[in-house]
Amino acid sequence: MRRVNKNERTRVALTLNDRKLAAEAEPRMLLSDFLRHALGATGTHVGCEHGVCGFCTPGILMSFTDFLGRNPHPTEEEIREVLSGHLCRCTGYAGIVAAIKEAAGGP
Repeated sequence: MRRVNKNERTRVALTLNDRKLAAEAEPRMLLSDFLRHALGATGTHVGCEHGVCGFCTPGILMSFTDFLGRNPHPTEEEIREVLSGHLCRCTGYAGIVAAIKEAAGGP
């Protein structure tokens, strides 16, 4: 593995909302900071402001990928029951519940 200089910047190119974009990033830059500050995608929010959302989000996504595969049209009560096994200190869960309902094709 190549050793990275902390002052080195790398050009990152991606497609965001059907637009091809590119900007420079430092090795330790968080994706949320890159999106917001380098690309101007200010709709990207950081719930905890500590950049450690990798903490709860992956587990929630894994649980609901499995759950929605078995129950594609859950009630809000069922969603909240599955969510009760996860700890997220940042969101209050309202946005997560709404996103899961939307993913399931509900209102």
